[in-house]
Amino acid sequence: MKLFSKTVRKARAARDTLALAVRVVLRRLKETGPFGLIGLRAPANLPVVYLDAGLHHTAHQLQLVHEWFGERCLLRLYGFEAHPANAERVQAKIGHLPKTVLVNAAMVGPAQGETVTLYLDGRSGAGDSLIRLGSGRSIEVPAVRLSRSCADRKQGR
Repeated sequence: MKLFSKTVRKARAARDTLALAVRVVLRRLKETGPFGLIGLRAPANLPVVYLDAGLHHTAHQLQLVHEWFGERCLLRLYGFEAHPANAERVQAKIGHLPKTVLVNAAMVGPAQGETVTLYLDGRSGAGDSLIRLGSGRSIEVPAVRLSRSCADRKQGR
């Protein structure tokens, strides 16, 4: 059962990444024409920003996007992971990727403060949530608004 569950999670991640890939290819087709798709005309000025809110401990989607598009466009990757242990694992795994920003914080809306409660699933961490779904353990984690995080990066903070 555990293997099946893991396979389903990977399939969902691949599906989401494929949907993003299709959108990027369609935009590239619009920007560069059909020859841009086969690499005859490089879209050197085509910026692509990919945000992943909830990297868990694998950052699988972020890795796939980098692998598929890292050399084909001006790719910038932003990954947010609320759980401190998962953020450390992700940093060790993909922190070396160029133009990649990893943020150890939960992405929240304007009504939240500087910290937020992260409810733990008690298993792999893939079910950790800002929404209380059970009676499991919880921890306080840093919180950041996407607009604030982007503004801080732009100003070099």
